[in-house]
Amino acid sequence: MIGAYLDDILVGFCHVLVSLNPHYSALLAVTESLFVAAAHRGTGAGLALLREAEAIARHRGAVGLLVSAPTGGSLAAVLERSKGFRETNRAFLKELRP
Repeated sequence: MIGAYLDDILVGFCHVLVSLNPHYSALLAVTESLFVAAAHRGTGAGLALLREAEAIARHRGAVGLLVSAPTGGSLAAVLERSKGFRETNRAFLKELRP
């Protein structure tokens, strides 16, 4: 778990999962719950969280870092402009609530 703080106030967080991925037959890191408070978006907090997630993934020996972003959201736009990230998959959700 990574936190982004401004004057001791949590303004963002990211949970990084590193596990063996059968498809790649190697360790792969995945960001889970990457979030930056609306008032702090555009400040670099999100990119700092991504950089730290990448550093953790590298340190653990992961071959890649997957980042999920909502379709049409600001994170997707940031990742599209970022060097090193490319779109590889689309995710689909089926709600299972009664």
